[in-house]
Amino acid sequence: MQNDFCSPNGVFSKNGKPILGQQRVVKPIQRLILEARSRKVPIVFTKLVYDLKKLPTIHKSRMKTKGTVGLCSPKSNGIEFYKVFPKKMDFVVEKNYYSVFYKTCFGGWLRKRKIQNIILAGVTTHVCPLLTAADAYYRGYRLIAVEDALGTYEGQEWALRYMKEQFAAIVCSSTELIRSWATG
Repeated sequence: MQNDFCSPNGVFSKNGKPILGQQRVVKPIQRLILEARSRKVPIVFTKLVYDLKKLPTIHKSRMKTKGTVGLCSPKSNGIEFYKVFPKKMDFVVEKNYYSVFYKTCFGGWLRKRKIQNIILAGVTTHVCPLLTAADAYYRGYRLIAVEDALGTYEGQEWALRYMKEQFAAIVCSSTELIRSWATG
């Protein structure tokens, strides 16, 4: 949930990519976060920051082809969170690649807390959430993909189906997840 993906002033919008799919998940995510905090469920925010010095040449070339040059540039407004913000008790992981597991401290943070379940919410379902789901699955985590809290500009249905079929993700709505928390 960063400006470059969701804001009318972000790189996606400026380059003609539709952002309504990303914007529609704001309220469900806000509801999930509020409920999770009330139940002391740990919340992790990821912040994609494309440091060009760390990206492989092929990735930089792909950014040119896809019209996303400048996406999530360090120190830009584009990397800031969009309408969903961490609090002091939340964990923020800065990443330079699609999966939150790749070259970050996220896996160690999960192991230290003995966390076994990962709830996925956010944007570009077919990229970052999907690849995070793959990495989580291969590391033995159980996945819950919150359908109305995941949004994208393309590929939503197949990405969710792939998470379910290939990574054993439970796909549910935010209402269903919150109801399951209430019933234990």
